[in-house]
Formats: sequence, structure tokens, C-alpha cells
Amino acid sequence: MHCLQQLDATERNALLAEAASWSMAHAREALPEQAVLALKAGAPACHLLGTIDGTLVYAQGQSTSSALEFVSMADRLPVELLDAALECAEGRGRDLAIWTRHVSSEGLAPPCGASLRLDREILRLQGRLDGHLVPGMPEDVSISAFQPGHDEAEFLELNARAFADHPEQGAMSQADLSLRFRQSWFDPEGFLVLRQHGAMIAFCWTKVHREPWGDIGEIYVIGVDPRLAGRGLGRLAVSAGLDHLAGLGLAEAMLYVEATNEPAIGLYRSLGLSESWRDRRWTTGS
Repeated sequence: MHCLQQLDATERNALLAEAASWSMAHAREALPEQAVLALKAGAPACHLLGTIDGTLVYAQGQSTSSALEFVSMADRLPVELLDAALECAEGRGRDLAIWTRHVSSEGLAPPCGASLRLDREILRLQGRLDGHLVPGMPEDVSISAFQPGHDEAEFLELNARAFADHPEQGAMSQADLSLRFRQSWFDPEGFLVLRQHGAMIAFCWTKVHREPWGDIGEIYVIGVDPRLAGRGLGRLAVSAGLDHLAGLGLAEAMLYVEATNEPAIGLYRSLGLSESWRDRRWTTGS
């Protein structure tokens, strides 16, 4: 395995092509969205790249506050890759964190030359888009589409409050937002904003995947002002998002949620979503 600081255009294109081919064959993402964006932008801390028994193997490393965190392409986690990731993290004086993706709740730690403990799980839930009724709207609450060029600052402020304890979403910046607005899937009509007396209090950002294995809607991000928690705004926002996706003619929707977020999981299950798989992060840290 080679540990590289940067990839050239040929290497990046080969990885993107392999990821697309694997995704089409397995009906799921070979790399998470953030990793794909970072691969295109050249932002990761390091890349592990090699060929094992004729198969292209790749993992992307990102620095976090506590570790060097890796995600591999196409669920490929051979021992050689894990040992290289561990060597890379130790060489930088960092703990290793690595994801196993598309696994069940019984998924085991990957084989590694160090003891790994589970420290994070993200569930992938999915369900049919039928029979979702939007709850009655409070008289002082309205829903409208996000207005690019006008709503960014207010959204980022609300997003930071709503996800203050989330390691990725809570840190979203203007640059991160602009990057997503430039993606082919972005549709402001699917970015629903709830307002009360003119102030943004919640949002449900939806996304449509036009994948080779079939179209599916996603509740991409849903957030509620924590000062208004417990008032049913989360159910209202998600239901509005599901209704929007159903109106596009989609048959199913999916989302990702932290396994520790029991209130949100309960809400999603009550709306007919059930677990497809989960992603699990393992670390050498304490």
C-alpha cells in the first residue's frame, strides 16, 4: 500500500470510476458523499492506495480533533490496508479511527494490529413514500423553499445551534454550503424552511438520488431550533420533506441518523422507516 499526500488526475479518475462501477453493482455508495467531495477537491490528509490480488484498494484519511480517521472504498478492508492505516496514524502520533460500512448491528471490529473499540454508529433507514400526511400547521408557522443568496447566514446560525454536538454537520461553513449548492442534485425547492414570525426555526433539506439502480429520495438534513424542542416541529419538518419527495413521483426515501439519537430514530420509525444497514467507527483511542 502507498501512503500519498496527493493524487494525480489519473489516480482520482480511476478511483471515481471504480466507485461508480461498484455503486451500480451493489446499489449503495462506494464512498460517502463527504469523501467523494474531498477526493475531487484534493482535501484529505492522506490517501492509501494499492492493488491487492488484482483489486483496487483505497482509503481516505482525514484529521479530526482526536484521530486520523479513514474510510475505505467499496467496503474493502483487507489486512494490508488496515495495517497501513495504523502505521500512518502512529507515524503522525495520532489514534486510528476507521469505518466499517453497510454492516449489521452485530458487525465485528475489522482485523487490525491493534485493539479497536466501537465509538460511533450511523444508521441508514429507508421506507415507502406513501401515506405520509403533514401534521396540521400552527397558525404562526409557515413553510417555504430556501432562497439562495438570502437565507445562508440564518441557516448556518440555526444549523450550528441544532447540531452543536455533531462532529460534522455542526461545523458546516459557507464554503461547505456553497459546494453543495454547486452539485447537480441541489434543488432549492427541496430545501424546506420553517419560519415563525419571520424567523427560521427549523428546516428539512431533501435530496434526490438518480442512481443507476433506481431513484430514491433522501432526508438529507433535518434541524430544529433547540430552544423550541418538544413542540412537534421535527415531525412537521420531516413529514413535509417526505411529502415533497412523494410529490416528485418517488416511491421510497432514506436517511442517515446517529444511533445515539433515540428520539429521532423513534420519530423516523413511526413514519415507516426501518434500518437497511449501519456504518460503525472503530478507534484505538480511549
